[in-house]
Formats: sequence, C-alpha cells, structure tokens
Amino acid sequence: MDFDQLASRYDAWYRTALGSLALALESEAILHLAQIAPKERVIDLGCGTGIYTIELSRRGAWVVGVDPALDMLAVAREKLRRDGLPARLVCGSAEALPVRTGTFDLTVAVTSLCFVQNPDHAVREAERALQPNGRLVIGELNRSSLWAFWRRLKGMFRDTESWGARARSGWAAFIAMSAAKKRPVE
Repeated sequence: MDFDQLASRYDAWYRTALGSLALALESEAILHLAQIAPKERVIDLGCGTGIYTIELSRRGAWVVGVDPALDMLAVAREKLRRDGLPARLVCGSAEALPVRTGTFDLTVAVTSLCFVQNPDHAVREAERALQPNGRLVIGELNRSSLWAFWRRLKGMFRDTESWGARARSGWAAFIAMSAAKKRPVE
C-alpha cells in the first residue's frame, strides 16, 4: 500500500457517518485500554495522519508518532500545528523503531500491524520501547470479522486504505500480544 499517495484523502472516510461512528467506538475502546495519564510518554506506531497522536496529546501525554509514509506525517504535522499540539513525528518503521529502549510508558498501535511484513517483530519492538511496567495497546481487525471482510471486498474493486492489509485471526493476535507487558484495566 502506498500511503504517501493516499495521505491527502485518508481522513475523508472519518468524516462520513459510518467513519465517524467507527472512529468514536474504536477511540472509546482504545483510550479506555490506554488509561492515559498527563505527562506520560507515549509512542503511536503507524500514526498515519495523527488521529491517535493528536488525541493522546490533547490528553496531556508527551507523544511521538512513528510512520513510514512521509506524506501521512505531513498531514499529521499540519493537524498538530493547527491544533497547537506539541507531539513529535518521526519517519520510521514499527519493525525497527528509531527510539531508545525503555523510553515510553505506553505504546499504541491501532490498525498498523496489519501493514507490516513481520508483526511479531513489530510487537517485540513495541515492547522494547516500553519502560518496565509499561503498557501496550494494540487495535487490529480480526480476519473473520464482518468489518474486515467488507474492507477486503471493497479493496478488491478500488484502491482503499485497507488495500494490502493482512488481518489476522483472533488467535494470532492473542499470541502476538501474550508476550507484551500489560497492566490490568480497571
């Protein structure tokens, strides 16, 4: 998937009725699991146009968004500038994070592991970036969900943000996350 070509229209779907609803529900779940506290250090893997980078920054976290697509980062940078938010954006891969070991309190990866070649390695990198007792929140589509099926079907007929995504089964996602550090959700 060439996200650089998609960057200018990526956020348009979130302005539709369905996209807005999906984002609201997804955000509620992700942010509940994240349990973000002000001043925490957070890395957002596959930050794209900055949807979670911006929301985490609004909540007082010190956020670094990482994405391999420069055009997606340019959109995120403009949105951050417009909102006056201080998050930092870095061009890089989830499979080789350009950060020091043990730097972050929280790693967030929302619909990003499905686009990397080696998601297990990306999860290990996400864990490496965390401090001891850090938290990892992963949000991915389950391969057998109706939503994943619909996105795959749509991608067969036109170039979408889902084209090239590799949704995994719930079991594979569970195995990938089982090695991750976690804190119980209250």
